[in-house]
Amino acid sequence: MGNRFIDLAAIKDEMSKAEYAISVRKYPLALEILHRALETHPGNSVALQAIGRVYLIQNNVPAAREATLAALAQDPEFPGAHDCYGMICQYQKDYDQAEQAFRRAIELKPEYSNAHYNYSDFLLLIRKDTVKAKEHCLKAIEIEPTAPRFYKVLARIYIAENNLQQAEDAYLQGLSLDPESVSLHTSYGAFLLNNKHDPKAAFEHFRIALMRNPADAVTRNNFFKALKAKNRFYWLFWQYASLRRKLGAGVSLIFIASIVARVAWNATIDNPTLHPIVFVVVFLYLLFFLYVLTVNPIFNFLIKRGMIK
Repeated sequence: MGNRFIDLAAIKDEMSKAEYAISVRKYPLALEILHRALETHPGNSVALQAIGRVYLIQNNVPAAREATLAALAQDPEFPGAHDCYGMICQYQKDYDQAEQAFRRAIELKPEYSNAHYNYSDFLLLIRKDTVKAKEHCLKAIEIEPTAPRFYKVLARIYIAENNLQQAEDAYLQGLSLDPESVSLHTSYGAFLLNNKHDPKAAFEHFRIALMRNPADAVTRNNFFKALKAKNRFYWLFWQYASLRRKLGAGVSLIFIASIVARVAWNATIDNPTLHPIVFVVVFLYLLFFLYVLTVNPIFNFLIKRGMIK
């Protein structure tokens, strides 16, 4: 059996280089460094756990699982490996095993901020338990108050509690610690767009995130949403889209159509002199329907042509 403290001492220089490569998103280089370390020190639990973590970042879950289980085979009491295994199980929707792994990591190292953070995220997303999620998130912040990513989860907990002001404060605290954080800018932009209904402010944060990570499809999609939503002509569609999200896809148009039909029917039955008004109402609804069908393709075309910036 390996011992993570001895294993870390054996590859201290390689780990420093690998962690730097990870921090600048040079994941193939990090894997190259770690695999070389593993060749020199076979069965090194720290190298195996770090390899699993990098594979998980790259969404190579089978390889991440294999490396992490190998790390745990070398050192069954390695908190970092249990934490990583929890994330892998969560990704694979093995939620009971994921929770067990997070709890084991915290049991082995109660002051392990990253395990509290990941468990908090799990409790919020999967268990929908905002009380316990907040407890673990605040514990992570207590242990490591300068970790920006912790404040993103705290903000999402506040959003789930419908406490928007505290959510915004948490986002701003996180950004004050790391103004370059792509995930914080993306998450805060989504908050401004969907919760605060401020597409202009959201656009700026998506723009910053996209500049830092232009390959991220989610950020790019949100960027274009905010770009369109901040345009006055698009505003009506954005309000309609918000209604559709609340009522369900397709329901809102049916709901509006039923109101229009009822108004028209009642008007013609009770008072035939209202026919001109009914005509106007129906005509306006048809215009709105046409607008809903065409506004997105038109805006996408104008954005591609550089006519909307």
